This record gives sequence, C-alpha cells and structure tokens, in this order.
Amino acid sequence: MTALLTFEPYVLTPLVHNVPGIHMSFFLTFYIDEPSLAIPPLEAGVNRLIELLPFLAGNVTPSIQLKGKENVYEVQPPTAKFLQEHSMLRIKYHEHYVSPKSPGAFSFSNESSIDERFIPMPFEMALAELIPVLRLQANVMHDSIVLCISFHHMAIDGYGALNLSR
Repeated sequence: MTALLTFEPYVLTPLVHNVPGIHMSFFLTFYIDEPSLAIPPLEAGVNRLIELLPFLAGNVTPSIQLKGKENVYEVQPPTAKFLQEHSMLRIKYHEHYVSPKSPGAFSFSNESSIDERFIPMPFEMALAELIPVLRLQANVMHDSIVLCISFHHMAIDGYGALNLSR
C-alpha cells in the first residue's frame, strides 16, 4: 500500500458496543504447485480490496466523536506509520506440507486460530488503543498457501467476512 487511505471516521452502531472486542479468524487453503508464485496476485488482490473498501484498513478505537459516552467505538483511518507497522498482508513461510496426499501433513484445526505463527496479529493487540479492522496473513507452505483472514468483530460480522472472502 503506497498511498495513504482516507475515509470519514464513523461511529459503530449501538448493537456492536456489546460485542466483545476480539478478532475472529478463518483460514482458506489453496493447494498450488508453486505457492510463492501466488504471492504477487494475492498482494494485488488485497490492495484492490482496500482501494474499494478503505475502511477495512482502519482501526477500531474508543469514539472521539461522542466524547463523554462510555463503551462507544468508531472506525478511524490508519496512519501511514500504523500501516507500515501492521501491514494489511503479512507473508510468512513455514516448513510444512498440508495436502492430505503428503505423508505427515500438518493439519490446521480450531487450535490453529490461536497459534500466533499462523495469524496476522498478536493477541495482545486486542488490548491496544488502535485495533485493526482487518488483517491477513499468507502462510506459505511447501504445497499450498493457507490464508488467514482476521477481522474485528465489532466492525465486521461473520456474514461480512464471508462476503469479503468471495
């Protein structure tokens, strides 16, 4: 992401103020012969997504628009520094095979979503003042890419995340 993304900050609806401030993650597995060749198109796709929906690069934070109200949150545009420190797409290489055809293949399970090797943000980030709306991590394996998509549940629900993955 080279250009700074801007959008008008907006207050989240009262309904989500009761939702826990957590990131939900899910994984999409793409079995391909040369996983490293799929990284440039994946980067281009993430850049295009953020150009179309810039709020996805934003941060959930306590509201500064409705001062004096407790438990009210908003989505604000990211700073260039924040985006540099917490890029939209992390790429991490692993020494695993995940294809069921591979002997001794690594199996992603529910526990993988709490393994910080495979997710784009550390868990302590949920306690930060600025919490990303969406971040992705491409886990490049020997025989595949396992894409982890993590979204802040106050800003995006499961149905919204499903639509983003399409």
